[in-house]
This record gives sequence, structure tokens and C-alpha cells, in this order.
Amino acid sequence: MLNSMTILIFDGSGYSGLDLSEAIEESDGRVAGPVATLSEALTILDSVDVGGAIVDCELPGASEVVLLLAERDVPLVIQTSVALPQSLGDLGERASVLTRPVDPRTLLETLLIEVARSELRASNMLGKV
Repeated sequence: MLNSMTILIFDGSGYSGLDLSEAIEESDGRVAGPVATLSEALTILDSVDVGGAIVDCELPGASEVVLLLAERDVPLVIQTSVALPQSLGDLGERASVLTRPVDPRTLLETLLIEVARSELRASNMLGKV
């Protein structure tokens, strides 16, 4: 399903990150992470072509990671158990937000929807050129 796409996992929970990694790999994806710090996430984003991301919005630096991913039009799923920070209020349709706890399969399915939306946006932009 993921066709060897690399997915960044920015998640502070060891078990959740491992479950997500397993689900991604079972769906023919590659995993970047899981990482839990801003510096680790930025290192990955500077060195790896990331095709999607799942971000725990409660981690320090998560807003910066989300905004960078959105700027790069990387398909994105945000998971949180609290309200999103105001700085992320303008994401619009660039990301899906899921409330914890979330099953890894649900996160993956939602990410696949975001990937399809991103591809549709890109093809619509090509049609306008």
C-alpha cells in the first residue's frame, strides 16, 4: 500500500512508536524513527525524503515539525489527547487530527487517505499549469 514510502514517526511513546513502525512495515512502507525530539526529527527531515508523517502533537517541538511538514506538503496525521496549539489552527485540510488513544491501523489508514489527498492536490495543480 505504501510502495516503499518513508514515513516519519514523531512519537514519545515507545510502545506506540513500535506498533506504528510494525503497521507501516507490514504495509510495505519504510520507517524513519520513531523519534521523540525536535532535533532528531529535523535531522531526518534534512536527510530523508519523507513521504508522510505521524506526529504526536504533545511532544516539545511538535508544532515546528508539523508546520515544516505542512510547508513541504507532506501528508500528515496528528495525534493528540489535548486541543491543538493555536499555531496549528490554520492547517486546514493539510492534516488529519485524531484523538488518543488511536489504534495504529487507524493511524495508518488515515495517513493513506492524506497521501491520496496530497496526490489529488498535486494533480489538480498540474492541471492548472
